[in-house]
Amino acid sequence: LVYYSPRYLGLIQALCGGENRSIVATSGDEIVGFFPILARRGPLGVVLNSSPFYGSNGGAIAQDASIRRGLTMAYNECATASETISSVVVANPLMPDDQVYHETTTDYRIGQWTALPSGEALSDQLMAAMHSSARRNIRKAEKNGLSVQVDFSAKDFLIETHQDNIRSLGGLAKSRQFFDEVEGRFKAGEEYFIYTAVLDGVPIAALLVLCYGETAEYITPAVVTNHRTLQALPLIVRTAMLDMSHRGLRWWNWGGTWATQDGVYRFKRKFGAEDRRYTYHVALNNDAILHQTRSQLLGDYPGYYVAPFSQLVAA
Repeated sequence: LVYYSPRYLGLIQALCGGENRSIVATSGDEIVGFFPILARRGPLGVVLNSSPFYGSNGGAIAQDASIRRGLTMAYNECATASETISSVVVANPLMPDDQVYHETTTDYRIGQWTALPSGEALSDQLMAAMHSSARRNIRKAEKNGLSVQVDFSAKDFLIETHQDNIRSLGGLAKSRQFFDEVEGRFKAGEEYFIYTAVLDGVPIAALLVLCYGETAEYITPAVVTNHRTLQALPLIVRTAMLDMSHRGLRWWNWGGTWATQDGVYRFKRKFGAEDRRYTYHVALNNDAILHQTRSQLLGDYPGYYVAPFSQLVAA
C-alpha cells in the first residue's frame, strides 16, 4: 500500500511533524521487512504512530512470518520506552492481524475494498458488480448532462469544496498543504489523478485518487452541496474505476469507515465493496492522557492518534 512508501511517509511527516523511526529488516543488501513509525514529541512525552494522518495503515510487512515477528518485537521495545506515552498500530487490512503488540486498548474501522475487473468487457463487468441503485445513480447523472474528465487545474476547486463539505459536518478537513504535498511528491497522470464532474462547463464534484502498486486509493471526494442530487460522485467513481482497470490495477481501496457512518458505508457498498475490518492496537502508558481534552491532544499532537476520544475524562 502507498502508506509504506517513503514518499507518503515524507508527506505525512511534512504535514504532522515528528521523527521517522521506521524499522527496516535487511538480509545482506536486500530489504526483507519494514515497519513504518513516526514519532511526535509533545508536552506529555512521545507518541508513536504506525502510521499517523487519517488512519494511514501500518504494522510490519515482510517476506516471512519470522521477520514480521522480529519487526513487531522491535516496535514493542519502542512502544514501552520510558519516554513513550502512547502508541498505536493501525493494522493493514491486507495482512493477517496475528502479531502480539504492546497494547492496553483497541479501536477498529471497517475497511472497504472493491476488486477491479480484468480481461474483456471491463465496463460491463464493473457495472454488473454494482448494486442496482448505483447503476441508477450513474444513469441519472448521465441523463442530467454531466461529464467526467481528469483535470489537474481543478485542484483549487477540489480543496475548497472538500473543506466546505467537511466544515458543514463539523469534521477536520485536509489542509491545502496536503494537496500541495501530493502534487510535489507524486506524478500527475501516473500516480495521482483529479477527476471532475462538469455541468455546462462548470465543475460540481471532484475526486482525488492515488495509485500505488496494484491499488487505487479513494482519497478525497468533494461535491458542491446544492448539486448532490445530480449524482455526480457515482459517475466519477465509475469513470475512475474503469480507468484504473484499464491501467491494470486490481483493487480500489475506499479507506476506513467508522461503525457510525451508515450513509458513507452504504455508498461504498453500492460499488461492490467488501468489508475488511481492521484494528487499532493502542497502548496508553500515561493516565494523564485521559485527562486531556480532545482539542488539547489535537493541538499538541496534530495528525497523530493519541487515545480514543471516547475514553477521555475531560470534556
